[in-house]
Amino acid sequence: MTKEQIMKGEIDWDEIVIPGDEDCPPLTQRDCRDLFWDSFKRLENVTEQQMEAYWLDSQFDLTEKEIGEKLGVSEQVAIDWIKHSRDETLRLQGERWASYGDDDIPF
Repeated sequence: MTKEQIMKGEIDWDEIVIPGDEDCPPLTQRDCRDLFWDSFKRLENVTEQQMEAYWLDSQFDLTEKEIGEKLGVSEQVAIDWIKHSRDETLRLQGERWASYGDDDIPF
């Protein structure tokens, strides 16, 4: 998928982006996006546009300026949205890890 296709919204949602193995089926672009968005549903103070900016930043090789153009905002707003979403994601992960006892950490 090219950068131009992404900017135009021509994302191939059925493209396999993570090959499967004997324990796990392959994941498509749609599967990855659904998993990403499901994790964001737990964040109370992140808007849908902020989530979209972070998803575009983490999934595709787009600059902050291009993300801003895609979402109809300035480059600085896109940068702020990405940073805010990333910070909130890390905060939630920290809370989740803090809830484990020393013997319960799953690794």
